[in-house]
Amino acid sequence: TGRYRANRGGVSAWTDGAEDVWRQHGVWELVEVQGSDGKVEREPRLLQPDYFCRFPFHPTEQVQFFRDYLRPFMVLYISKIRAVMPHAILFAEGDGFGEKEFVWDDQDPGGIVNASHWYDGYTLFSASYSASFSVDVTSRRPVFGSKRICAMHTRDLRAIADLPQTLSGEKITIPTLIGEFGIPMNMNGKRAFKTGDFRLHERALSMYYDIFDALQLHSTQWNYCADNSNEWGDNWNLEDLSLFSRDQQTRDHTLDINSGGRGVLGFCRPFAPVVCGEPRRTLFKDKTKFFEHEYRPNARNFEFGNFAHATEIFVPDGHYLLSSEISVVQFDVVVEGGRFTKRQLPGRHVVYVWADPSACAPQATVRVCILPAGFGSSAAQVSPKRTKP
Repeated sequence: TGRYRANRGGVSAWTDGAEDVWRQHGVWELVEVQGSDGKVEREPRLLQPDYFCRFPFHPTEQVQFFRDYLRPFMVLYISKIRAVMPHAILFAEGDGFGEKEFVWDDQDPGGIVNASHWYDGYTLFSASYSASFSVDVTSRRPVFGSKRICAMHTRDLRAIADLPQTLSGEKITIPTLIGEFGIPMNMNGKRAFKTGDFRLHERALSMYYDIFDALQLHSTQWNYCADNSNEWGDNWNLEDLSLFSRDQQTRDHTLDINSGGRGVLGFCRPFAPVVCGEPRRTLFKDKTKFFEHEYRPNARNFEFGNFAHATEIFVPDGHYLLSSEISVVQFDVVVEGGRFTKRQLPGRHVVYVWADPSACAPQATVRVCILPAGFGSSAAQVSPKRTKP
């Protein structure tokens, strides 16, 4: 993304010898206390625990953290960043453990993304996963059954996408990218480290990505830790969420690009990283390996052969191997309303799609299907065409 040196003079943000501003306002003070050894020491004590929850001149008005504190800081911060990076896109999140908020006014800078974090709380904090049991962190009640669990996660993720609103409370459209999510790879007592079987992790990740696809949500997974180990995890507080570990790597990456990966088939699945138009539908069926993406093309997507304006479909080899013993990848591509070509790259294929003139009618869409070997040559055999998304 580039490097920029700001504050070339090295001016400190702190004034030498100045007293803490919050101490000046009486938020805290140093008080003398006598220890068990009889010595008198000075330690900080909070005097106004609700100081930041009220306005100094309007004590009855309730403070909203994002609206009243974080947002003004972000606006100022963005102005400083844009002074040296005019086209920078800024990711923003509110209090990760508090009330979910995202307030942005029409007069505030554009080019901002709702990058709120999301985790399956029960799986994360219990370091275990069950397809039939979870806990609703909102109601703090148990949830039974895979359909109910999926519906709960769908509700929570849709709520994140719907967070942005103006100062007056009106909904506004801001791009959403789940800025962080993941699963503990050391779940269930590190069983997968001993057996090499990460199918449970793949099952959990598949459910999450199915929901992301259904909601047309983008996401970034926490995390990739190059020096992860089975003993110490990600080297912070014994967390172990890394998608890769040297301790799982059995072959050189030049021989097997996925060696060292954990739960690879759960997160490395077909998707459309680049869409020259408006995405309307994305679906991947892990059991059958059938993938479908439907989009409404824009004017540039009709330029066949212009790769700068092609829709791109990422197809990882792992889901389409003819067998686990041989490294032969086979799948069919069916495109309705367009044309395609594909390229083979290490560990993956990329399918490039352009719309044809039949897709230029109002509301017309281009539909791309990836079919495993032996599935059939027609996309209509597995899923009827939808005229309305």
